Amino acid sequence: RGREKKSETARREISRLNTKVVERSAELEAANAQVSSLAQKLEADLVTSQSDFQILIETAPIGIGIIRGPKVIFANETLARSVGYENPAEVVGLTMPALVHPGDLSKLAEKMRLSAAEGVSPPLEIRGLRKDGGVVILAMSQGRRIQFDGAPAQFAVFRDVTEERRLQEQVATADRLATIGLMAAGVAHEINNPLAAAV
Repeated sequence: RGREKKSETARREISRLNTKVVERSAELEAANAQVSSLAQKLEADLVTSQSDFQILIETAPIGIGIIRGPKVIFANETLARSVGYENPAEVVGLTMPALVHPGDLSKLAEKMRLSAAEGVSPPLEIRGLRKDGGVVILAMSQGRRIQFDGAPAQFAVFRDVTEERRLQEQVATADRLATIGLMAAGVAHEINNPLAAAV
């Protein structure tokens, strides 16, 4: 009888444990479904966020480029237009010597070296070469090291300041002409004074 009682107790304990296992399995399946649903939502949100960010970068009103070694591996529309290209894909793959005036290549190389060594570098103005052979003045800033497509690269922001510099030159020329005019008027006055007394 003692054996039967132990056996019955063991069966009840096994049955109780099986029930708990079934309950826990159901709870785990429900939790797994929630985690799976949350992961799908997060993945969809990430895709949307990445898409929004890509649109923002591609259509930004400032030129944005990513450079690895001497080659451009990403250019947005504004950068492409600044250097005379219709499509950013035309700029991707070009080397910096194809896009930068030969006289400014050493300044650019120094900026890139500083960026690589320190993570960021000071702003710089360089003369860019347009597709048609013209020259554009670009203010380059934010030379920062990043990881792009799984490898190190440099992120840079470019702003076309050609028109700004042309207007500054016109203002400087107008100022010089105004100064020369004032000097000429002063000289004429000095010459005119003795002549007036003589007449």
